[in-house]
Amino acid sequence: MVTVRNAVYDQIYCGDYALTEFSEKEKESFIVYGFARHRDDKKVIDEPLALLAALHWANRSTEFSLFKWACRDIANHSQHKNGFEVYLTYYLRKVFEETPELDAVFTFRSDFASRRDLAWQHEIVELVSVTDMENEPQICVTTLSSGPASNVGFKAESDAEVLEWISTNRDRFTFCFPTPSFGPDLLFFVRSTRSKSLLLVVVQAKRYEVVPKATLIHGVCTVTPSWFWKNKDTKVCSFYRLFASASVDLSFLRVQHATAATAPFIGKGIGDCAAELDKVLKKILPGLTAGDADYPVLRVFASWPGEPNLERTLEWKEERKGGEQKGGKRNMSMDNTVDPDHHPLATLDLAIFNEVGKKLDQDWFRGVEEKVLVPSKRAP
Repeated sequence: MVTVRNAVYDQIYCGDYALTEFSEKEKESFIVYGFARHRDDKKVIDEPLALLAALHWANRSTEFSLFKWACRDIANHSQHKNGFEVYLTYYLRKVFEETPELDAVFTFRSDFASRRDLAWQHEIVELVSVTDMENEPQICVTTLSSGPASNVGFKAESDAEVLEWISTNRDRFTFCFPTPSFGPDLLFFVRSTRSKSLLLVVVQAKRYEVVPKATLIHGVCTVTPSWFWKNKDTKVCSFYRLFASASVDLSFLRVQHATAATAPFIGKGIGDCAAELDKVLKKILPGLTAGDADYPVLRVFASWPGEPNLERTLEWKEERKGGEQKGGKRNMSMDNTVDPDHHPLATLDLAIFNEVGKKLDQDWFRGVEEKVLVPSKRAP
């Protein structure tokens, strides 16, 4: 039963499950009972009604519930899926079910939080799936109990599939897990309930007790549009004492390329993908944008359980570390990169994230599911 549960949930959240763990006889049973079908010479779980019925049945049990499955795997990471990213998709469906203000879910960096042209961050938003962005967009609100398709998430296997999800999304997936070379870990759309304008949210998800500065800098690059499909590799930089026999004072990581303009694309033909993406992002209309940003995109660095302290990205200047060394030199971090991007940057509001998680855990333990009310940051 546990294996069947995992197969159903993997299909719902990752968009593909090939039944490789089962024998041929068991695979045929999935087809006979309406869960699976033949596709591209494979037997896959891809029948919406059967999936929804199985999800409804499993969610009635605290042992087999979707929430317990997501919690169990939150610390697990494999090539197939990242447990924290999958849990985020569950959390976002739940937290946006109450359609809170955007800044009740994400905390904007101080420079963006204070800008008048970003007043939409205080608006109530809803999680949506968007189909056929380039022609006549079809928009559907997504919650834990409703949505346009049985499959919530989609794991892209190619750069073309990432573009297809943003521009067309024929299968109406709410979330996209892009290819690693693209940059972000997770993509989804929200819509303002007031203006009906759309916003593409691009997320980098990290599980850290304490977020190192190098990890934060690299993570911000991954969610910045000008860095999509660009080389964001880091390298070890070492500084040596002037009057010692090659003993290392300091080693640290820094991004090899100071700006996206100097960074090469990853792989052949990626430049064409980037040019096409530019066209697609400009077609997100109407969009929630900053006055000086190119696209309606919100960058999010989501870390848990540690706070990322985004204020560190306001100025990435030299930081003196340690005391005087031989020769009058100090240990220094020489990372002089600044964040030049104008797309707003935010992080996961961990107070709300933890509060909702505890409430959900209590509800499932009691065998019931109640609505989670998200506290508003607006004055009554």
